[in-house]
Amino acid sequence: MSKNYKMKKYVFLCLVLAVTSSLLAQLNNPPGLNLIRVEDLKTDLYALADAHFNGRSAGTLDELKASMWLGEKYRSIGLKPAGDDGTYFQYFNIVRNHIADNSSIQINNTTYALWKDVAIAQMANINLNAPIIYLGNAVDIDTNAIDVKGKVVAIEANSKGINFDVSLPTWRYNRNILAKYGQSFLRKGALAIIFIADEMAEKAWDDASENFKRGSYDIEGGPNQNVNSKAPVLWLHANAIKRITRKYCNDKN
Repeated sequence: MSKNYKMKKYVFLCLVLAVTSSLLAQLNNPPGLNLIRVEDLKTDLYALADAHFNGRSAGTLDELKASMWLGEKYRSIGLKPAGDDGTYFQYFNIVRNHIADNSSIQINNTTYALWKDVAIAQMANINLNAPIIYLGNAVDIDTNAIDVKGKVVAIEANSKGINFDVSLPTWRYNRNILAKYGQSFLRKGALAIIFIADEMAEKAWDDASENFKRGSYDIEGGPNQNVNSKAPVLWLHANAIKRITRKYCNDKN
């Protein structure tokens, strides 16, 4: 009898502790936490990341539109403005580096119209006079077997292995290609990279060019206030491959 009594008492105490812990957890929750729903978070996140705002780049009207949208969201849930001049915003100066519209690009004595024929994916303060080596399609290249130091590398882009299940895939594609194929050449001393557009890059040309046109941004005194990269990265249309390879073959012979 004594043994059964102790068992019942133990079970009762466990239930009391469990109920008490649950109540304490609910009491310690911040006000309104139970009103936050995954569906609402996803709706707002997808709206802010939507192509409607074109990436919300700093210093653009798209950034301003996204800021206004977010401010209205704050207002709709009753948040009080705590920013400058009674707004939801804090204002500050930024520095922008971008390619001047009157810039010109010449490769192997052929002039390419900026953004129409050639897109500049990475700026660099440098004048180049170096040989171009054509390496073929990116997926066929063994980067460990090629000496690119002091040379300009020309390769054909390839979308194999690139993740397209992302927002704004046409904005991201060219930068993903650089990360996947180009960075290793830059680390090995390539002076510049020329990517020849594949089918996906042709489809993404307008979006990518618009992205590149915006250049780079930083706050005053920030690490990216000045252009620090030394190796330019260019994109040419697929039809430029004949001129690149013809010159390369002639130089080899």
